[in-house]
Amino acid sequence: MPIKQFPRRSAIVIGAVSVALALAACSASTSNDEITVEKTSAFLEQTDSYLIDVRTPDEWKQTGVASDAVMISLQNPDFVGEVDRLTGEDHSAPIALICRSGARSARARDQLKDAGYKNVVSVRSGMLGENGWIEADLPVRPVQ
Repeated sequence: MPIKQFPRRSAIVIGAVSVALALAACSASTSNDEITVEKTSAFLEQTDSYLIDVRTPDEWKQTGVASDAVMISLQNPDFVGEVDRLTGEDHSAPIALICRSGARSARARDQLKDAGYKNVVSVRSGMLGENGWIEADLPVRPVQ
């Protein structure tokens, strides 16, 4: 009994569908790595969770920081080590990272994931971005 072969067009369609599914999976995993400022409160209600502001000390002084945030600048050469000390090296601890607009917190998230942290998200729009922490009128504490 001869083996039935797929026409070339079917192979192209199957290939295109495979690529589309792969891209959708990548896109979905990226969105799980970011949360809105509104969802940050629910995220932080988890036991032993952390909100880390990764901006610079000058930025902290200019705008203040989210009231529950721990300040660890991404510019700190021992950034991951500082987070390790904060969490007691608990790589499953829920961590939300915030910066000015979301770019640095995404880089910090990637560094922590590379270091083995599993439950790390970046706060989309950060402190000052559109729909960010300050625009949403969420609590801020001053920094001297």
